[in-house]
Amino acid sequence: MRRPVWVAAAAVALLKIVLLVLWGDRVPIYDEAGYLKTGEAVAAWLTGGTGDPSVLGRIAWHNPGYGVLATLFATIGDSAGWGLRLLQLVAGVHTGLCVHALLVRRVRRSGALIGALIVWLHPSMLFFGLALWPVALATWCLAAGTLALDDFARAPNSRGRAVAAGWTLAPLPFLAPQALLLLPLLAAVAYRIQRRSLASVLGPTLALWLPWSLAASVALGMPTPMDFASRETVALGNNPHIPAGRGSSFDQTDAIRLLRADVADVCGDGVDAARVRCDARTYGNIARRTIRESPFGATARSFLRVLEAWSTDTFLLRHLADERAFARPPPKGVVQVLHAGLTGLQSALILGFLIAAVNPRRRRDVGALAVAVGLWTVGIALTVGATRLRQPALPWIVVAALTSLYPSRPERRRDDGDVSG
Repeated sequence: MRRPVWVAAAAVALLKIVLLVLWGDRVPIYDEAGYLKTGEAVAAWLTGGTGDPSVLGRIAWHNPGYGVLATLFATIGDSAGWGLRLLQLVAGVHTGLCVHALLVRRVRRSGALIGALIVWLHPSMLFFGLALWPVALATWCLAAGTLALDDFARAPNSRGRAVAAGWTLAPLPFLAPQALLLLPLLAAVAYRIQRRSLASVLGPTLALWLPWSLAASVALGMPTPMDFASRETVALGNNPHIPAGRGSSFDQTDAIRLLRADVADVCGDGVDAARVRCDARTYGNIARRTIRESPFGATARSFLRVLEAWSTDTFLLRHLADERAFARPPPKGVVQVLHAGLTGLQSALILGFLIAAVNPRRRRDVGALAVAVGLWTVGIALTVGATRLRQPALPWIVVAALTSLYPSRPERRRDDGDVSG
């Protein structure tokens, strides 16, 4: 890497530090509070024996990888999330460097720097580096894993690079469960690079995921791919209380209240393991019944969820408007400008990706990235249309779009086993 990208990385790191200081010790809201409470409760049991061993189940509720990290920091006395935010700061800087490394092999250096800056300075990515959601870490894992896989493609006989790619990607499903849908694509790419590499590339993910899934399934008493909240998430997208014109009950307070009241009527008010199992079973029943009664409606909601997820980010704007986090919200004009900027940026990214998906230069790497984004979106179609669910795919979109639209890097003699393109 040349000097400009390192100068830019240093400036971005400084910006992130300033934003972190300005962010301060704001009140955690929504899932943020849940992750911190989980970490604190599990850490108390691990270090002081306070509570019941069943408290470990809280990690399995939602995005278990993030719950584990919250617990690790809580065990050393950080129950406010500062450690997670510092980790996300480092992750954010390295994510841009990964995007630059991927692009500098494909387009001119100026294009690679533009791609890194898009990822670094995207307002939503700056926000998720401060807020306590797993988005920043999932994006980091995805970008670093893609770079490691590209390294392997350039040296297909290197078992070390195959193993490195496998272990870099392995944590991703624990931060974003929809990543499990990528396994068939990962297997196909690994097989094409070097058929003997399948075990090296897929093995780490399977070694972590299969035992976890088995334990979660036994604990819940039903097949559970990743977390305990999966059936509730599916039910949020398939229940009779979803407002007309919406893809799910996400961010719809009244609809969620009615759905949970339906479950409470069946399962009661307990908070023990039996209640968790009953909740999961009832949410699953509600989702299946809703789909069975109106398959057309379920299909239409899936399309709406995709549109909602790929629209302008709602998390940053919602956070700024929440008085629990900001006692004095930013002026309305600032929010309107930010919304317009996010809308324009998202429109440009989608347009660039659509052009890349057509793949005018007939590049295999761009085609693979387009398929990856499609598989990532399937997870959204099956659950809820939350914009944070699509955010980790930003590096793929930037790399695919710039590889297709920006002037290519001048050809060099390939003597390093490069099979990309």
